[in-house]
Formats: sequence, C-alpha cells, structure tokens
Amino acid sequence: KQPPTIIKQSVKDYIVDPRDNTIIIECEAKGNPVPMFSWRRNGRFITIGKDPRMTMRKRSGTLEIGFRNGGRPEDYEGEYQCFATNDFGVALSNKILLRVSSKNTFIF
Repeated sequence: KQPPTIIKQSVKDYIVDPRDNTIIIECEAKGNPVPMFSWRRNGRFITIGKDPRMTMRKRSGTLEIGFRNGGRPEDYEGEYQCFATNDFGVALSNKILLRVSSKNTFIF
C-alpha cells in the first residue's frame, strides 16, 4: 500500500501551437491502490465530462483537449494542476502554465 507519486508531467511553461488539433497535458502517477485523477484550472476543479473537448486518458491523468470540431486553443489558456488521489494521500503535479504561442513567440 502506497500513496500516489507523480511519475510523468508536462513542463511548467507549456506553449502550444495555435494550429494544433489537440493539446495534451501529461500527468501520470503510481500508487496502491491505483490513484484517481482530477484537474484544477486557475484554482478551480474541472468537471471533465462537462466539456465535450476534454477527455482524460484511461488509467492516467493525462488531459487531452481536442479542436477537430472547432473551438480555439486560446480558450484553454491558464494554470493547470493535476491531483492524483488514493486512500493513502494526494500527489500534485507542478502548476503548468498553458499558453498559446503568438507569431512573435517563434524565433527562426
């Protein structure tokens, strides 16, 4: 029996390309029993099922936000944090600042 430990997470300063169809914010943890995952965005818990663009991968906390059916990555900018919870405790990911790059972010 062991409390959760985060074993994989996205970088703290996460800049995405506005042309991407999917944003993937990684969060994986181990523990026994297997942890349950939840997310906060800008300090508020997200209800994944409420937003048709957001899904969480099975057996992982990795968040996927898809834009194939419209929507704008800019609408999802903010600070994200993953929580992995089981009967023995909670593990938190870094606070991940998700931003969409503007044309002047890239230096060629």
